[in-house]
Amino acid sequence: MVAGSTAGFVKIGPAQLALTAPGYNQFGNNYDPGTMVQEGTLLLNGSAGAQTNHNFNEMWIGCTTAYGGALILTNTTLNVDNWIGLGRINGGINNTSPSRSTTRR
Repeated sequence: MVAGSTAGFVKIGPAQLALTAPGYNQFGNNYDPGTMVQEGTLLLNGSAGAQTNHNFNEMWIGCTTAYGGALILTNTTLNVDNWIGLGRINGGINNTSPSRSTTRR
C-alpha cells in the first residue's frame, strides 16, 4: 500500500484491519498525521515475509473522545518520521488505546 501525494491514512470502524502481505506500506504522504487509528485495531503482520511500514510524520492511535484504537505489530518493521501518540484525545471516558509488539524467534 502506498499513499498518494498529500494523503493520510485513517482507520475507522470497530473491526480489525490486518495488513499481512510482505513488502512495503507507506502511510501518509506529506500529510500530518500520516496515520490515525480512530477506532478498532490496525494489525501490521510480517509473518508471511519481510514487511516494512513507513509512516510520514505523526501516527495517532486512539485519537477521538468517542473510541479507543489499537496497534499490533508482529514480525514487522515500523518507521515513524515524527512521534506516535497512544490514547491521544481519548479523554476521561475510560477508552483505552493499547499497543502490542511481538517477534517470532
